[in-house]
Amino acid sequence: MKLFKNFWIIIVVVCSTVLILGAVAAILGVFLTLASTAGSKDVFFLVDFKLLDAVYTDTLAIPGSAKFSQLENEIQTQIKNVYSTSILSSQFDKSSVVEFRAGSVLVTLVQQFKGNGDTSLSAGTVEKTFKQRLTQATPASLDSFNIDLTSIKFSEISEANAKILLNN
Repeated sequence: MKLFKNFWIIIVVVCSTVLILGAVAAILGVFLTLASTAGSKDVFFLVDFKLLDAVYTDTLAIPGSAKFSQLENEIQTQIKNVYSTSILSSQFDKSSVVEFRAGSVLVTLVQQFKGNGDTSLSAGTVEKTFKQRLTQATPASLDSFNIDLTSIKFSEISEANAKILLNN
C-alpha cells in the first residue's frame, strides 16, 4: 500500500511540474512575441510624382472609373516591381493611389512599409531608393511611364492620415 501511495505522489509531483513549466513557457512566449513586435509598426509615406508621357482626362479624377482603376493598377504593379529588386524589398508592403491630377498626370499615392523594429524608415531613405531604382532605367521610368525625377516628393504620414486619404 505504501508503494502505491508513493507512486501517486510521484505522479502528482511530475504532473504539477509539467503544468508549471507549460505555464511558464506560455507566459514567456507571450512576452517575447510582444517584445518582438513592439516598435515594428508600419510606416506610411505620401508620395507625389509627375508622369511625363501620360495624358490626363477628366475620368482620371473619378476613383471608381475604369481609366482610374486601369492606371492605378499599372502604377501599383510597376512600383511593386521597383521595390522588389531593392534593399527595401522585404519591407515594402503596398502602394495605393489617392488621386490623379492634371498637369500631364500628377500622381499622389500612399506607400506602406512594414516596420522592422530595429530602425525607423525615413522618407529620405525611401525616396533615395525609389529614385535610384528609377534612374537605372533610361529614361527614368516605371516601365511604360516616364517620370519627372524633380517632381518626386516623399513625406512620412501617420497611419490615421493614410487611412483618411485612402477612404476619401
